[in-house]
Amino acid sequence: MTVNVNINILGCPYAGAPFMKGKDMEVNVKTTKLENSDNNIKGLATMTIGNAFKVQSISIVEGKNGLFVSMPSYKSKHQDEQGNDVFKDICNPITREFREDMNKAILDSFGSGEEKSFGTPDGKDFPDYKVKVTPLANSGNTVGIAKIYFGDDFVVSNISIKKTGEGKLFASMPSFKTTQVDENGKPVYKDIAFPSTKEFNNQLQKDILIAYHEAVRGKERDSKSIQDRLSEGQSRSADTLTSGMNDRSMADPVRDTVLA
Repeated sequence: MTVNVNINILGCPYAGAPFMKGKDMEVNVKTTKLENSDNNIKGLATMTIGNAFKVQSISIVEGKNGLFVSMPSYKSKHQDEQGNDVFKDICNPITREFREDMNKAILDSFGSGEEKSFGTPDGKDFPDYKVKVTPLANSGNTVGIAKIYFGDDFVVSNISIKKTGEGKLFASMPSFKTTQVDENGKPVYKDIAFPSTKEFNNQLQKDILIAYHEAVRGKERDSKSIQDRLSEGQSRSADTLTSGMNDRSMADPVRDTVLA
């Protein structure tokens, strides 16, 4: 079951919220050139949405027809018809208009070495966003997955809702394992998409967990409704069977036979 929670600028859930377009929120872009790159990735970009949420590891790739922008992705468990691995975006534009504005800003920044932006500052502390949550069963310490929609234009997927050994829930933002290790020899992970301010992080964590609990309660209500309908159906079947047996008994009464 998936639950949608619309969030206003204060982070409070409400129904029927008007959703902003990408033109109504400011997006800033910075790029870095990879001078000694030995592959077709020539640069990396970081995008900040509404001065509160960052997306890193956006690749600037040199293709047959020139440079193009590639969003962060992961290898799924699926394969295409030719047996090749299928990669899925971790975050990506939804609308063509936002994708075109984003691509232009990134490539312009890469060419000039300067920060670029598009959209219009809205004066809000947080960008408008919407949360979608799906609870999971039998998935270890990952109890749900979430998506964040910024306006109608950009979505961040692969957000995991995890439960600690003490039973505490938290939202884990998308990340990837680097080749580095920490002082304890454990792999170092790098965030891909994450809140860039403490205030927005706290608000986002709160709203994702609200949506998760609502989804769990909804799933429990649906399960109870199904059980109630099954029980009602079984009861009706039993009543029908009993009624049929009584009808047959009345139609074929047992007669006593007197032996002479």
